[in-house]
Amino acid sequence: MTLRAYLRVLGVRWKLIAVFVVAAALVAVGVTLTTSKVYQASVQLFVVSSDTSVPGAQYQGSAFTQLQVQTFAKIVDSPDVLHAVQKDLDLPMSDSELRSKISATAPTAQSIVNLQVQDSSAAQSAAIANSAAKAFVNVVEAYYAPNGKTSESTVRLYVTDPATAPSS
Repeated sequence: MTLRAYLRVLGVRWKLIAVFVVAAALVAVGVTLTTSKVYQASVQLFVVSSDTSVPGAQYQGSAFTQLQVQTFAKIVDSPDVLHAVQKDLDLPMSDSELRSKISATAPTAQSIVNLQVQDSSAAQSAAIANSAAKAFVNVVEAYYAPNGKTSESTVRLYVTDPATAPSS
């Protein structure tokens, strides 16, 4: 078809085309209005090995933490973390409901864990994210603590970027 043929079809069918454009716009507006907002708050944690007394141990500790952060990201929604968040914030949520709100990622070859929380409330998403980060730090450090003494843990986690309530 030539350009002239397309223009002729457009001239003849313009009403039908306009109806479809208006209908699509109305559907888009309807979906937008009926969909609830979801806010995402993020916390960044830095993971280090605390055994830095020997230079060789520093390198091994760094390599170890870069490998372990992938595992750490998988346990961010463990029962120990979830229960600590529920207790800290007095949340009347089930474990599965809270678990569905929390996720974590760990960039490859970095000692960073990014924790994200999605919720319909901006303030609550930030509160859950910060509480989960605090609980996560305690749980991971306890895993690597000899005799349960977290002050002697061989792995340390630091919150480098706490969550703030996201804006719309």
